[in-house]
Amino acid sequence: MTTEAGAKDPAFLDAGFLFLRESGDSVMAALVERIGPLDHAARRRGRPDDAYGSLVRTIVGQQLSTKAARTIYARLVALFEDRPPAPVELLIAEDETLRGVGLSRQKIAYLRDLAARVHDGKLELDTLHELSDEEVSDNITGVKGLGRWSADTFKSITAAYAG
Repeated sequence: MTTEAGAKDPAFLDAGFLFLRESGDSVMAALVERIGPLDHAARRRGRPDDAYGSLVRTIVGQQLSTKAARTIYARLVALFEDRPPAPVELLIAEDETLRGVGLSRQKIAYLRDLAARVHDGKLELDTLHELSDEEVSDNITGVKGLGRWSADTFKSITAAYAG
């Protein structure tokens, strides 16, 4: 997978800060100036550290406000000792339990498709870094509920936090 050069580098973060501050949008410039650049920990806030967890979070958050997505995701991980549920845990979880945290039937189906593909080896997350961007996209979009936008977002998130 292609990584974004310098994504953890303070100079990279400062460049983004400067771009937003000097964008010509006075509201954005004022916000960025008041808040300042976000460090690595602030940018990762509430996000899983692994590829599978990131995809679970992506599915949960689709077509929701940031606040609603964060709330539902927090409820979901609370069911599993404050971590994303393992694939087998999602596969055996009761629908009503998952609906109880705020997941729709459709999202439960998408999460289970992701879990099944990871569990049976059809989606090998540990080897995605060895693939081209297009191959990564093809693998991600093979999961029901994950389209091109999700694949591109996944690639940018994993590139930004690559070791």
